[in-house]
Amino acid sequence: MTNAAQYVMLNFGHHTLRWHLAQIRAGRSTAEQIAGYYQPNPKDPEQRTICKGLADLLKAKSEDLPESLR
Repeated sequence: MTNAAQYVMLNFGHHTLRWHLAQIRAGRSTAEQIAGYYQPNPKDPEQRTICKGLADLLKAKSEDLPESLR
């Protein structure tokens, strides 16, 4: 698991993170929109980290994810 994915898992509650991942999978929002909500400054590295972490979690196999995110 990447550092960005670990950062997202540590800083988001698992219920919130599951909801965000479901919204992205359903096509209702994008990782960029969610990252922009938590860090509105697009030049801030935190926004890129959140966006990359969400994308990495979406690409991960379910058996590689923690039980709370499966």
